[in-house]
Amino acid sequence: MAEPPGPPGRRGRPARRRPAGRPARAAEGAERERLWARWRELGDDVDGYAAQRGTDTAVVVLEPRTGAAGTPPA
Repeated sequence: MAEPPGPPGRRGRPARRRPAGRPARAAEGAERERLWARWRELGDDVDGYAAQRGTDTAVVVLEPRTGAAGTPPA
């Protein structure tokens, strides 16, 4: 049986689930600013979406799995 979709995400589509075993962390400081600026360049109104939230919008970094095929060497 297929796994049910996650809770609604952006634009009403089901949120993507993070693959098991893939470490994730919140970007902070200069890294967060760099990634947020890059997201702005993509044309999405991220600042408008963020202004609608009562808290800071998390910028999440997915790390490559160690030993996974196709991942760059450490």
